Order: sequence, then C-alpha cells, then structure tokens
Amino acid sequence: MNIVAIALLVATFFVGKETYMSTTLYIIGVVLLLPLVIATEEFFHASACIARGKKSTLNNLIIGCYEKYSLNLFTVFFAVDYNGKFNLIDKLYISAAGPIATLYMGFLAVILLFWLGVDRQIRVIVLISLLVPCIGLIPSSKIILSDGANIRNTVKRLGIPWFEAVLEVISSVKYPFEYCFLGKRVFQDNYINPVEALRAVEKLLSEKKIDEAILIYDKLILIDPYNAVFYNNLAWLYYELGNYDSAIKFSKKSLLLLPDDPDFQHTLTEVSNAIKNYKCMNNLERS
Repeated sequence: MNIVAIALLVATFFVGKETYMSTTLYIIGVVLLLPLVIATEEFFHASACIARGKKSTLNNLIIGCYEKYSLNLFTVFFAVDYNGKFNLIDKLYISAAGPIATLYMGFLAVILLFWLGVDRQIRVIVLISLLVPCIGLIPSSKIILSDGANIRNTVKRLGIPWFEAVLEVISSVKYPFEYCFLGKRVFQDNYINPVEALRAVEKLLSEKKIDEAILIYDKLILIDPYNAVFYNNLAWLYYELGNYDSAIKFSKKSLLLLPDDPDFQHTLTEVSNAIKNYKCMNNLERS
C-alpha cells in the first residue's frame, strides 16, 4: 500500500490531477492509522485483562506475518498471548473490551475532529480505520479465532439471552476505561475450578456448613452469572437457613433464566409457602 501511495503521489506531480492527491491521502492515512488502531485494540484487551485481575496471564504480543522464502512479506494479524486460566465471564469481557473500546474512542475522535473543523477527508480516514475493530467483531475462525467468535462461543456457553449479551458486550468498555483513566483495578483474580468448587460444596453441606457453601456459590456466580442451577441451589440454601428474602430473590432469578424448569418452580413454591407460614405465625403471635 505504501508503494501504491508513492506511485500515486508521483503521478500527482506529473499528471497534475487533484484526484490522485485525494486518493494518495486516503491510502497513506489508512496505512498510518491501521497499526495504531490495531495496537490500541490490543492495548484495551490487555488493560481489561489487568482490570479483571489477570495481570499474571499476559505473556506476549503476537504479530502474525505472511512468510515467503523466509521473508515476512506483510502482517496478517496482531494478538495478545495469554498464559493462564480464564473463567467464562472473563473471556467475554476481555474479548469484547478491545474492539468496543476502540470503536468508542474512534467515534469520539471523529466527533472531536468535526468540532475542530478538521478536513472531511481526515474524518473519513479515521472512520475507514474503524473497520478493523468492526471486522474483529465478526465471528470467524478462518485465520485466527476472532474476538467475535470468542464472544459468540462464550455467550452460548453462558446461556445469556441475546439482548442481555449485547448489553454485556457494550458494558465491557468499563474495564479498560477504568484501568486507563481511573487506575482502578476492578477485581482480584477470582478464578476457581467449578468442578472442584462443587465438590467442596458437597463436603460442606455434609458437614452442615451452609454459610461456607453459600460463599462458594457466590464465587461461582461471579464467574458464571447466567447459571440458573447456581441461583436455584443458593435459593434452597438460604431457605434452609430461614433467610426467605434472599431465598425468593435467587429462586426468581433462576426462573427468569429457565422459566419452565420444574425443579426451579418447586423451589419457588416451597419458599413462597414458607413465607406464608412465617407471616401467619407472626400474625398469630401478635393476636
């Protein structure tokens, strides 16, 4: 693209047509901005990773090149190399944060350039460069697993309704922005292995340690906030403790996610009956 731009620039001087200069401006502008946009996107991925408490997982920046005769002819992709374990909600936020935050900053730049009265061609060049994060949001695994593919797969595994998934993706921008502009570290590293955690819950319940089991479920919900079973189990544990307000709150949350599940409906019925009995007992005592 640089060679094409130089050729057009030479043609401008010899031919004297303004069209060549305009085309050259677009090509040079995009060539200069593309690496900056890609670097910005990867930076936002990394900053979201740190803000989620995963600083130790950052390893290297990968630059993929097309190689011919032992020569790197041109860059194919950029990516952050992670070395560690992520829970599903971390994968969702970190994957979405890069392109979403880059788009947000790009549109802010266009608005600022418009307000400053900068030439329209410059604004168009910035908009063209924003195609990079837009393309990254397309679910694809042809050359490399795109951010869009990561988001799609994670949303599917979490079982998030599409309208809530859109809101979650948009809200991911808060992590890189809070890290970059407020220096805020939102979470500590709360990675836990769900299988091991559920085994620990079984052991605690066999020992009648319900409060400790609830604490583990709180962590499980933090890493898998759309797991209806976790909410239903929490509702039942709070029911056994006699905390009916929390029990009915989590029971309704589980039914919101899976409204036709008979086990969840049974939990809500039991909790509702317990609340009615509790109120009746209080009324009898007062009378």
